[in-house]
Amino acid sequence: MIAVAIVAVLLNRHVSRASGFGLALAGVAVIDPLAVLSAGFWLSFGAVAGLLWLVPVAVNLSRWWRGIQVQWVVFLVLWLPLVFWQLPVAWFAPVVNMLVIPWIGFLVVPVCLLGAAVSLFNWSMAVYLWSIAGWQLEQLMTLLGTVPMPVWLPVYPHWPASFSNTLVLMLLAILLILPNGFPGRWLMAPLLVAIFYLPNTNPYPLSLTVLDVGQGLSVVVRTSKHTLVYDVGPAHGRQFDTGSAVVAPFLRRQGVNRIDRLIISHADNDHAGGTAGLNHLIPAEDVLTGEKLEDVDFKTRSCLAGESWHWDGIDFAVLHPHNSTGQGNNQSCVLLIGYGTERILLTGDIESSAEHQLLDTVQDLRGSIRVLLAPHHGSKTSSSVSFVSALSPVHVLFSAGYRHHYGHPAEAVRERYQSAGAVLWNTAEQGAVQFNWVSADNLEITNARTDRPRYWY
Repeated sequence: MIAVAIVAVLLNRHVSRASGFGLALAGVAVIDPLAVLSAGFWLSFGAVAGLLWLVPVAVNLSRWWRGIQVQWVVFLVLWLPLVFWQLPVAWFAPVVNMLVIPWIGFLVVPVCLLGAAVSLFNWSMAVYLWSIAGWQLEQLMTLLGTVPMPVWLPVYPHWPASFSNTLVLMLLAILLILPNGFPGRWLMAPLLVAIFYLPNTNPYPLSLTVLDVGQGLSVVVRTSKHTLVYDVGPAHGRQFDTGSAVVAPFLRRQGVNRIDRLIISHADNDHAGGTAGLNHLIPAEDVLTGEKLEDVDFKTRSCLAGESWHWDGIDFAVLHPHNSTGQGNNQSCVLLIGYGTERILLTGDIESSAEHQLLDTVQDLRGSIRVLLAPHHGSKTSSSVSFVSALSPVHVLFSAGYRHHYGHPAEAVRERYQSAGAVLWNTAEQGAVQFNWVSADNLEITNARTDRPRYWY
């Protein structure tokens, strides 16, 4: 926007608000086409649009009150994209900005600009000036860190990002920024009340989503009022883990702000690496683990065969392991989910020996399994012939990384399931795969690559 304004002044041309805004937007899109998919793009241009068009209409007060109202207008303009992108809402932003903007504008920026000018002939003096600006920023951040956040204010929206909810929020944001006396503005009152009653329950009796976490596993199971997460995918060093980068954003977009039960099948990084990251953002009320987890600062308990529970008409039963002293893939927690005659089996990384043990100890496991999470990502050490033929799965899911050097799933395993008549799904090919049960005998299946395509794949 500054570049557009400077060019217009240099050329002595009058540029309308719409033209200047459009030129700046087009310029950013040309330089970085993928920017339009980021939250920052829409937040930045949303704030500028609010300043250009809404502030002159909505703000008609004295100079002091005008400054306060401008902050509220910008906050309301940004509120909708924040909710849409499932980003944290800074409720105190209008108040905090009354301090931050003058501090930055009159204390930090001038010193930075002066340092930039001085750097042309005296580099050490420029560094000294920049250090003064840095010190001022440190003091500001320290001060802001003392601002308390009431626990009753939800940092993240608790409703799913559905079309109807987005429409209600958009209408509310428009009504809030209309000038006083505008016809229909009174509708803001019932909408403000209704927003706290937006539905945040699962519209389906049972949903199962296998997320695309690369070479790893993470499954989200939702009943009408409860949420279970089975594994959280890998961590890649200390800077990135799929628990915070993939699982948590997915849950928030579904309107989930509480995990009723988290199951970590075993301690391998590709299943447990994102545990701390997810638990930091969305703490789980109960955590079950097949193997003991290292470096976690929250309470866990062993996942052992025989435990079962019932949520909203859905049955859950742990089938394996039988003790808490084992280690490795065969210590994976195996979970059976039942909904009427439908059965779903989550197997972790069990191998053929544990598969045979399951068939021997769980007599009613034989027969048609509607959805099977292929053991060990479809490794050739799992999915034995007897296991596949005994379960006769209708749908088989492989959670694997695209062109990963492990080569999962093994071709022999794929052929084995295909010979059994199963429909195969692979997160490396279809992305996240979601199963929604409209009723006990009515299943809808969607996958990210087909149903939500992007132009780069």
